[in-house]
Amino acid sequence: IEELAHQYLEEIRRHTAGPVVLGGYSLGGVLAFEMARQSSAHGMSVEALVLLEPLLSEELPPSAGQLFRDRVKRALGLKGDPTDRSYPGEEHLPEDTRRELAQFRRLLPPAVRRYDPQPVDVPIIYYASLGEGERRRAEWEPLARGGFELVELPARHSHIIAEPVVGVLGRDLRERLLARTPVAG
Repeated sequence: IEELAHQYLEEIRRHTAGPVVLGGYSLGGVLAFEMARQSSAHGMSVEALVLLEPLLSEELPPSAGQLFRDRVKRALGLKGDPTDRSYPGEEHLPEDTRRELAQFRRLLPPAVRRYDPQPVDVPIIYYASLGEGERRRAEWEPLARGGFELVELPARHSHIIAEPVVGVLGRDLRERLLARTPVAG
C-alpha cells in the first residue's frame, strides 16, 4: 500500500505542487489515505481527503466485486462467464499487462490486511454505506487529526458509486468542498 501510494503521489507531483484534494473508493480510499499521509514528506498540501468507504478491517464480500463487474458488463450490453473476474475490454490488453493485473488482484487483499494506517493532519470527509456509519467512524475518526465528517449514504458498499446514490454523493461533496474554499475577491 505504501509503495503504490508513493508511486501515485509521484505522478501527481509531476503535474502539480498542490494543494490537492485526494479521494478514493474502497481500496482506492486506502491508497488515497496513505497518499495524504505521505504528502507532507513531499511538501504537498492536501486540502481534504474524500473517502468513499475504504475497508480496513475486512474485505468486500466475495460477490461484491462480481456484482460490480456484472453491472459494468450489463451497461455495455455484454454477457459472459459468471466466474470471469475480468472487466470488459481486458481481453484486448497485452498478455503481460493481463498477467500484471492478475498478480495485482492476487496481492492486494493481503497488502490491505498488513497495512497499518497512521494518523493524518488532513480533514477527512468519509462517505459510509447504509448502516455502517458508526462502525466506520470508530475505525477512521481516530486517524483524522485534521477533522472528520461522516456522511451515511442510503445504499450498500457496492452501490454507493452507482446512480442515483452517486448523484447524491456528488452534490453533497460539492457543497462540502465549496464551503472549505475561500472565495477570491
